[in-house]
Parts: sequence; structure tokens; C-alpha cells
Amino acid sequence: MYNFFHLVVLSTPFVHALEVYTLPEVEGERLGSATLKCSYEEPEDDAQHLTKVWTMKSEVTGETEAVFSQVDNGVGEAFGRYVGRVTLTGPQADITISRLELVDNGIFQCAIDFYVARETGHGETVLKVYNLVEEVDIIDHGRGEEYWAKPGEKQELKCKALRGRPAAKIYWYMGDTFYGQGEEEIHEHTDGATYKTWSTYYATFAEEDDGKIMKCESNQDPELMGQYVSDWVLVKTSGSAVLGGRTWHILCSILICSILWRFR
Repeated sequence: MYNFFHLVVLSTPFVHALEVYTLPEVEGERLGSATLKCSYEEPEDDAQHLTKVWTMKSEVTGETEAVFSQVDNGVGEAFGRYVGRVTLTGPQADITISRLELVDNGIFQCAIDFYVARETGHGETVLKVYNLVEEVDIIDHGRGEEYWAKPGEKQELKCKALRGRPAAKIYWYMGDTFYGQGEEEIHEHTDGATYKTWSTYYATFAEEDDGKIMKCESNQDPELMGQYVSDWVLVKTSGSAVLGGRTWHILCSILICSILWRFR
């Protein structure tokens, strides 16, 4: 038994660890593209005999998938949902993924095996795919609709930002002047990949705010720097819709008196 084991050990080729260089993190936007780097130092002998294999573990589904492979620098092959979306773009093993989807969020592994020279290694890159919010809406008010408010009375405004990744913050503005962030709640969407943000903001308007724009705006900085989605209403603090109770009382009294005068 000892002799047999000794022979097996002596007949097994020694495998050398290969240094594979990848970026720790790459960012992209949904429907955009991202390039994942993968480079290595070639062995002195038999450098033409190698396999390049990319796999990924999705953060969204938790599943591990084959992405791309190439043998001996021949024609590469993409797999599954990466067919038609992945191309080999670098001199060694860089790949570019086009038409990014949120399910592409995850850990990508580049494995290199010089199977004749017996050198093998791998590197990993975390791919983060972002999605600009698809909708921002002030609840119960159409875009640009008049918002009637009595001067001096506290008003409750609600706004939602839907299907963003990362989750959006919501900022409130009067014209271009920042008013505040309000009370926020963030929930995961049913798709398991995006988030919805609800904001409640309490504002007290003055008479001079009549005709100004009140706006709620999504903010996903720094991941989506400078890309914002907003909704707005036109504040109205004067007119029949915001008359005080005393004014209504006077008007009603005049109306009643006029009716009584007619029938006296």
C-alpha cells in the first residue's frame, strides 16, 4: 500500500500557481456596457496551450453561470443569456458585456489554465449594474398641476421614486432652492433587484409662494452622478380654493341674507 501511494505521488505533475490580474470592481448602467479586465504572465514554454473561462455568481439570483470560454486562442464561445452580449476584447482575456441587465450584478471569475505548462490561476471582479429610477411622482397630483394651500397651514406632500438601483434619495425644492429631504422609507421591489423610495415632506407656504414650483427630485449620487428624475406642482396660495373659514362664513351670511331678502 505504501509503495503504491509513493508511486502515485511521484507520477502526479506539479501545478504552478499563475498570477491572474483583474480589477476588484467595475460599474455600469443597465442597457450600457462594461469591460472586465483579465491579464496574466505567460509561461516560457507551451504558452499557446491554454483555456480561458469566465463564470459569474449573480447577486440577484444566487446562481453560478458559465459566461465565456476559449481554448488555445481559438474561436471563443459565450453561453446562456450571454450569447450575443459577450466578446473577447483584450489581448489576453478581457471581455466586454453589452446590454447590461440588473441580473448581471455579481462576482465574475476569470480562470486561466496553461494545461501543458501546468500553470493555473484565477481572478475575480465584482460587477455593479445601476438603474436610473424609472418614475418619480408626487402622490395624488399630476405633473404641473396646481397645488392649493392656505398660507400658514402645514401641508403634507408625498413623493415616490420607483425601480432605482441603488435606492434613490428624494430631495424637495421650491424652484431651485433646496427645501429638505423629508421622511423616507425604502423598500425592495418585487423584482429583487431594484428599490422604491417614499418621501413625506411637511411644508408651510406663505402668500408670496403663490405661483412657485414645488419639486421632488430623485438623487442616486455618486453611483449615477448628475442623473436626476423629478416631478413638480404649481403652488397656489391665493384664490377661492384657499379662502379661510372666516371668509367663507361672511360669504355664506351674505348669501343667506340675500335669499331671505328676496322672500321677505
